[in-house]
Amino acid sequence: MKKQGYKFRPTIPPRETEPDYPHIDGDDISARQQRGYDPDPRMLQKQPEDPNTDYIAKLSESERKRHGIALTGDGDLDLKVTFANGDKISSDSDGCLAESTTKLYGDQQQLLRVQVLAINVDAEAMARARKDSAYLSKVGEWSSCMAQESLNYKTPEEALNDVLKKQPGQDTTAARKREMLVAVADATCSKRVGLSETERRLTGAYIDKVARERQVEVSTFTQMRARALQIATKLMRKNNIS
Repeated sequence: MKKQGYKFRPTIPPRETEPDYPHIDGDDISARQQRGYDPDPRMLQKQPEDPNTDYIAKLSESERKRHGIALTGDGDLDLKVTFANGDKISSDSDGCLAESTTKLYGDQQQLLRVQVLAINVDAEAMARARKDSAYLSKVGEWSSCMAQESLNYKTPEEALNDVLKKQPGQDTTAARKREMLVAVADATCSKRVGLSETERRLTGAYIDKVARERQVEVSTFTQMRARALQIATKLMRKNNIS
């Protein structure tokens, strides 16, 4: 960015990581009684402010545009990757972020392809588990169980989305009370029919399967990341960054 005539300060993450926040399994009735559908509070925390915000705000409109192009590219998204399932991702090959990525990892397009597959093994396994006939059968049983409590939902996701969305004219206390009621019933029915247990079992099996399928990509990404860490470490030492 300096070569392009601009200042740039990276966003430095905090040195100390937040302690793990207990995950709530879908059939943990006790936790639901205490927290409802309460999300991980770290997801609600304010993210570190971009140290470049004030600097960019002082630039003229045309300079802000040029600054953006210098940093992230011209927006033509010329690097494109299509996966076997038809999903597509794209990125710019120009701009300082692309240049630094290439210097660190070696090949930006290869990184784009293998990183997405490597870091989403768990998510892909869960997605497959939720399409499995054994899981879908349990969802039907869960829905019937919920209906006995006069809660008509086809899936746990539908129940969650319904109670968390803001209802017109509904005060916070009433909304929270409704959330707690549905969350506890959700967990109770999940426990009763074995929905969450089935999901955990299937996800574990699919993780092994997906990991085998993604072995090449995971290995390649691990090697590319190790290369990037070595280069980054040398750069930090060279620039007296500890």
